[in-house]
Amino acid sequence: SQPTISHPLLPFLSLFHLQKGKEAKMAISFFIETLELRKRLFGKESVEVAIVLHFLGVAYRDSREDDCALDAFNESIVLWKRLCKLGDSIDDEQSIRTRYASCLHELGLLRRQRGEFELALVAYNEALSIRQACLGDDNEETAHTLHCIGVVYCDIGAHERALNAYARSLQIQKRIAAQSPRSSRGSTSEMKSFTNALWASPAMRAEAPTPEAIRKRSISLFGQGIEHRVSVTSQLQLVLLQ
Repeated sequence: SQPTISHPLLPFLSLFHLQKGKEAKMAISFFIETLELRKRLFGKESVEVAIVLHFLGVAYRDSREDDCALDAFNESIVLWKRLCKLGDSIDDEQSIRTRYASCLHELGLLRRQRGEFELALVAYNEALSIRQACLGDDNEETAHTLHCIGVVYCDIGAHERALNAYARSLQIQKRIAAQSPRSSRGSTSEMKSFTNALWASPAMRAEAPTPEAIRKRSISLFGQGIEHRVSVTSQLQLVLLQ
C-alpha cells in the first residue's frame, strides 16, 4: 500500500529503497512525499528540505531521469547557498557547507553521466574547494572528489591531469590509512583508474612500460607497501585486456 504523507518513517524508507539500488523508483515516490511533508513542517527554505532535494536528485539520477535529477540538484544547491548565509554559528555554517559540497559532488556525477564533462569539472572543483576548506586536505571525501576529477580528465583524454588528480587522491588515502587503517575507503577502483591514466600517459607510452615499470612508478609516488594494498600489476593486466 502507498505510504501516507504523515508517516514518520518516510525518510528512512526513502533511503532504504535508494540504497537497494534496483528500487530507485520506489525511493522517488517516498522522497516526493517526504519533501512535501518537510516543506509543511520546516518551511520551503530549510535544511530539512535541502537534504531531501539532494537525495531526490540522487534517486532520479539512478533511475536515469536526468532532467528531473538536474532540477532537484539545482534546487537543493540554491537552497544550500542561501542557508550558508543563515547559519546561527560557525559549526552550523560548516555543517551546511559540507552538505552543500556533497550536493555539488553528486551534481558532478550527473553531469559526467550526461557527457557534460566541463560542467562536471566545474561542480567537482567547487565541491573540492569547499571540502578542503571545511574538512581539510587529509579527508576521505576530499580524496574521493579528487579521484572523480581524475575520472573526468580521463574521459576527455587529459591523462596527465588525470594522473595528477589520482596521485593527490591516493596520497591522501595513504596518509589516512597510516593514521587509521580501518577508516580509509577501499582503493581498488581508484588504483585501477590510476593505472588506466598512467598507461595512457604519453610519457609512459614513450617508455613502453611493463607491469613492473608501473609497479615501481606507483611505489615511487605512494611509497613502499602500496603494492600490498592493491596489486598494481593485476590492475594493469585488466587495463591491457580491455
